[in-house]
Formats: sequence, C-alpha cells, structure tokens
Amino acid sequence: MKKRLTACLLIACAFLALQGDEAPTSALAGSWAGTISIMGREMKFAVHFNEEGGALQAKMDIPQQMAMGLPLSQVRREGDRVHFELVAGVGVAVFDGKVAADVIQGEFLQAGIKGTFQVTRGEPGFAA
Repeated sequence: MKKRLTACLLIACAFLALQGDEAPTSALAGSWAGTISIMGREMKFAVHFNEEGGALQAKMDIPQQMAMGLPLSQVRREGDRVHFELVAGVGVAVFDGKVAADVIQGEFLQAGIKGTFQVTRGEPGFAA
C-alpha cells in the first residue's frame, strides 16, 4: 500500500512538473491594442508580438506620436506575467503586465513617471 501511494505521488509530481505554469509565448502572437494612462491622460498604442527562432519579439505603434513599428526590447512572458521595454529619448519605457484571456494590463514607468496600461487582443482601430 505504501509503495502504491509513493508511486502515485511520484506520477502526480511528474505530471505537474511537465505541465508547468508557463503559458506558451506563442499565445501572445498577434496584435494587441489599447491605451496607456499617464497623469490623467490616455494615449492609444498597439503592440505586435511574434515568435522568431523560439524568441518572443515585439513592435509598438503610437499613432498620436506618429511612431509606428518601434522595436521593443526585453520582451518576455513568464507564466501570466508579460514584460517589454521601449528605448526612447526621454528614457526607457518599462511595461510590466499580467495577461488574462485576451487582455494584458499592468504598470508603465518612464523617467520616473508612473502610469497604467491595458491592451486587448485584436487589430488596432488606427492605421498601422
């Protein structure tokens, strides 16, 4: 009985280890559009994720700044957490968010200014 219980526990542990808690990075692939909220103002933006050679990559569009296809760095997903950075003239813009279904929401930080962001899976409503 004790051996059977031990065997069942080992199988359950192995199964859980194989499952892992990380969602595949490819689940982010595609376009996500929404807003950054900073100091009471909102700015539309979109992020376009893709996976190339096993690495997650992304570009950003900010139509209000007439900036399209901006390359993002430090793009990664760990479990339900998503991180990406935009190197900009006034400092690195850091996005740390959490993905739930078709929404990523989180915090934004650039040059000491904090804000929030939220994007939803789908093509942006502006020309990219």
